[in-house]
Amino acid sequence: MLKVTDTSRLNEFGFAYEGNYNRGDNWVRYEEGNPGDGIIVQGAWAENKISYLHPYKDIDYPPIENYIQDLITPGIVVKE
Repeated sequence: MLKVTDTSRLNEFGFAYEGNYNRGDNWVRYEEGNPGDGIIVQGAWAENKISYLHPYKDIDYPPIENYIQDLITPGIVVKE
């Protein structure tokens, strides 16, 4: 599982704060050409999990790492 270690820096990488939905904060980065329409970071309730925004079950997605190298390189996203 991939996890975000520092949510305070997500704005620097094109993420917008989408609010608190009774389960924790959410940050979203919409991306044209991304197979899931973008990337979402789900807050504390999901332990800052990062995933595709719309992961449809009938589609085989490429590894999300291909779309978040800008977060992996500075250590904002780590693999657990």
